[in-house]
Amino acid sequence: MEIRQYRLGEILQKLGYVSEGQVQQALEYKRVHPGVRIGDALIALNFITEKQMLEAISKSMDCRMVSLDQLHVHISAVARIPREMAERNLILATK
Repeated sequence: MEIRQYRLGEILQKLGYVSEGQVQQALEYKRVHPGVRIGDALIALNFITEKQMLEAISKSMDCRMVSLDQLHVHISAVARIPREMAERNLILATK
């Protein structure tokens, strides 16, 4: 399924996480709470979890989602990467 062309609410619907009615309720929530994004509105209304929102965002960006709590960081490998290089390239040595 080509998903990148859709908005977050549409992606969440295609994934089966929300209904069209729930997206409409979240859009109304956004109107009452200026500055709130649709994903945050859906979370505030308890229609989705943060993990479901992140899954939808990763699909919209055609990126793989990685759970950092499941990564094993090799401290010795991290120590070999200069801090400036790691920050500039957004890298972290993992197993």
